[in-house]
Amino acid sequence: MGKGKSRRMEGLEMSAKKEVEDVLAGLSDRELLNALAVDQVDLEVAAEKEPNSDWHQACFAAVYVYAEEAGNRGIVNSAFN
Repeated sequence: MGKGKSRRMEGLEMSAKKEVEDVLAGLSDRELLNALAVDQVDLEVAAEKEPNSDWHQACFAAVYVYAEEAGNRGIVNSAFN
Protein backbone atom coordinates (compact mmCIF):
# COMPACT_ATOMS: atom_id res chain seq x y z
CA MET A 1 0.00 0.00 0.00
CA GLY A 2 1.25 3.51 -0.81
CA LYS A 3 1.76 6.45 1.48
CA GLY A 4 -1.76 7.80 0.97
CA LYS A 5 -4.87 6.61 2.73
CA SER A 6 -6.99 3.98 1.11
CA ARG A 7 -10.40 5.03 -0.15
CA ARG A 8 -11.98 2.73 2.39
CA MET A 9 -10.11 4.41 5.24
CA GLU A 10 -11.08 7.86 3.96
CA GLY A 11 -14.69 6.70 3.78
CA LEU A 12 -14.58 5.42 7.35
CA GLU A 13 -13.08 8.70 8.57
CA MET A 14 -15.78 10.71 6.81
CA SER A 15 -18.45 8.44 8.27
CA ALA A 16 -17.05 8.86 11.79
CA LYS A 17 -16.82 12.63 11.34
CA LYS A 18 -20.44 12.77 10.19
CA GLU A 19 -21.51 10.66 13.17
CA VAL A 20 -19.73 13.02 15.60
CA GLU A 21 -21.27 16.05 13.89
CA ASP A 22 -24.72 14.47 14.18
CA VAL A 23 -24.23 13.78 17.90
CA LEU A 24 -23.03 17.33 18.53
CA ALA A 25 -25.94 18.79 16.58
CA GLY A 26 -28.34 16.80 18.76
CA LEU A 27 -26.99 18.24 22.01
CA SER A 28 -28.52 21.30 23.62
CA ASP A 29 -26.09 23.92 24.91
CA ARG A 30 -26.69 22.70 28.45
CA GLU A 31 -26.04 19.06 27.47
CA LEU A 32 -22.87 20.07 25.64
CA LEU A 33 -21.50 22.01 28.60
CA ASN A 34 -22.39 19.17 30.95
CA ALA A 35 -20.60 16.64 28.73
CA LEU A 36 -17.60 18.96 28.57
CA ALA A 37 -17.48 19.30 32.36
CA VAL A 38 -17.78 15.54 32.91
CA ASP A 39 -15.08 14.76 30.37
CA GLN A 40 -12.73 17.39 31.82
CA VAL A 41 -12.90 15.57 35.16
CA ASP A 42 -12.42 12.21 33.41
CA LEU A 43 -9.40 13.65 31.60
CA GLU A 44 -7.82 14.75 34.86
CA VAL A 45 -8.36 11.32 36.40
CA ALA A 46 -7.09 9.51 33.31
CA ALA A 47 -4.00 11.71 33.14
CA GLU A 48 -3.25 11.00 36.77
CA LYS A 49 -3.97 7.26 36.82
CA GLU A 50 -3.14 6.12 33.28
CA PRO A 51 -1.18 8.77 31.37
CA ASN A 52 -0.83 8.13 27.65
CA SER A 53 -3.35 5.29 27.77
CA ASP A 54 -6.18 4.83 25.28
CA TRP A 55 -8.52 6.09 28.01
CA HIS A 56 -6.44 9.25 28.48
CA GLN A 57 -6.34 9.87 24.74
CA ALA A 58 -10.09 9.31 24.36
CA CYS A 59 -10.83 11.74 27.19
CA PHE A 60 -8.57 14.35 25.63
CA ALA A 61 -10.26 13.91 22.26
CA ALA A 62 -13.71 14.27 23.82
CA VAL A 63 -12.74 17.44 25.71
CA TYR A 64 -11.22 18.88 22.54
CA VAL A 65 -14.31 18.17 20.43
CA TYR A 66 -16.75 19.45 23.05
CA ALA A 67 -14.70 22.59 23.73
CA GLU A 68 -14.39 23.31 20.03
CA GLU A 69 -18.15 22.91 19.55
CA ALA A 70 -18.89 25.12 22.57
CA GLY A 71 -16.57 27.75 21.11
CA ASN A 72 -18.25 27.47 17.71
CA ARG A 73 -21.61 28.03 19.38
CA GLY A 74 -20.23 31.03 21.24
CA ILE A 75 -21.15 29.64 24.65
CA VAL A 76 -17.57 29.52 25.95
CA ASN A 77 -14.29 30.99 24.82
CA SER A 78 -12.37 28.07 23.39
CA ALA A 79 -8.61 27.89 23.26
CA PHE A 80 -9.04 25.58 20.27
CA ASN A 81 -10.61 28.18 17.95
